[in-house]
Amino acid sequence: MKRAMVEGFRTFAMIVAGLAVPGAASASGFLHVIVVTDDSDPKVGDSVQLSGGAVAEAFRSNVPPDRFSTTRVGGRNVGPVAILGAIRALPVRPGQDMVVVYSATHGGFDRNQGSYLFFPRTRQSLTRKALRDAIEAKGARLGVLITESCNNVKEIPGVPSVATPMAGPPPTAVSPLFRALFLSHAGFVDLASSKPGERSLCYPRMRIGRTLRALQGALFTEALIGAMGQHAQEALTWEQICSEVATVVRSEFARIAPEGLEDEDAPDQVQRTQTVDLRSPGTWSPTDETQSHVNSRLRLGALGQGMPGVGVKVVRVFEGSAAQKMGLEANDVIRAMNGVGVDDTTEYVRLIKNSGEQMTLDVRDWRTGKLVRLQGKLDDARDDAAPGPPARPRFGAVAVPHNGEGGGLFVTSIVPQSAAAKVGLEYGDIILTINGRDINGLDAYYAAVRESPREMELTVRNVRNGQPQSTKVTLDY
Repeated sequence: MKRAMVEGFRTFAMIVAGLAVPGAASASGFLHVIVVTDDSDPKVGDSVQLSGGAVAEAFRSNVPPDRFSTTRVGGRNVGPVAILGAIRALPVRPGQDMVVVYSATHGGFDRNQGSYLFFPRTRQSLTRKALRDAIEAKGARLGVLITESCNNVKEIPGVPSVATPMAGPPPTAVSPLFRALFLSHAGFVDLASSKPGERSLCYPRMRIGRTLRALQGALFTEALIGAMGQHAQEALTWEQICSEVATVVRSEFARIAPEGLEDEDAPDQVQRTQTVDLRSPGTWSPTDETQSHVNSRLRLGALGQGMPGVGVKVVRVFEGSAAQKMGLEANDVIRAMNGVGVDDTTEYVRLIKNSGEQMTLDVRDWRTGKLVRLQGKLDDARDDAAPGPPARPRFGAVAVPHNGEGGGLFVTSIVPQSAAAKVGLEYGDIILTINGRDINGLDAYYAAVRESPREMELTVRNVRNGQPQSTKVTLDY
């Protein structure tokens, strides 16, 4: 295996520690972000910088500049003292603000002290526990620790920045996805890019002229940032984001390292995949700000993405919602709401919130291209309502049309803890029939799930043995 193709790199572990103070939820919480990058290793230094820049850019693209700050820690002085000092210096308001620390460094797993960061230039180390303790000591409403470091088993050795340009103007409001993930959760979210004993990959360098350069960062970070960008206008849960990231990581690992990844410390052992591991998804706990935002969207039941000069593109329509009853579909473009033109996401939410019981939509139908008028009654969304996590699926299997023999739908990801997960459906399975109906397209699939009784029967070609088998599943609602 060529080393340049699969730089064994860093396990990405994310821990979101809820530090909620009872009764302290606030709509004005401030995000303090620290990005740590150790680019001293010439083999992966440019990838480290790309990953750190991508994380910083994700916040710049999703949070208004007056709602967050970024501190960069890197260069020759990067190490335990600089990192802990940067955390201590944050002006955090206890019980109100959020603290996010992202670190891309070398590291390992010590059997006695757990995961740690390692800094080759100074031969110093810093345990993840010490880093997490420092964050928790700030008393923030939410603490987030993201470490991009190897997690292979090694005893702790040694002694116990490039700015990314902004893509477009800064946002005027926190994006729906970041609002759902960072402002609407509490408790504990524990996410690791791989299971213990596995390593994580960087994308291979590309030859530019006579020089090998990294054009992409670490595989897991790229998948996570890509999913966040794709779903920025959707209020998704950690389970939904992680399901998609896991699919991308598994697929890209197979493409980059088709022969597996050799372990330098145990040459006879070959790592065949990289397994994203969501150990705890946290709990849905919206602040006043997020509760109001979610309630407003649930009145119509459609997630939309503003398209300046065009309208609001419908990204998702919730099952049983007012939008579905009106006939609104994903990919339709809303041009006006109650006679008011709209092409901005924030204005879209405001118009739903301020509308009376009846809503009139002027919509460009994605199927015909014609402008149609839809009318209907909005759902009740009182301020004291307590919705569950947004966009909860009825079945929970994401699939695409299968072009191989027999047709059907190829399962690309499974929402954790969904009905599909409980029945044992896996990536690569082929859905052939639902309740006796052949499934050869997404429209047929969505209709079959939507119209099915709670107990649904499906025939699946099993990815493990290639044989079709029938099973029954109880849908979530």
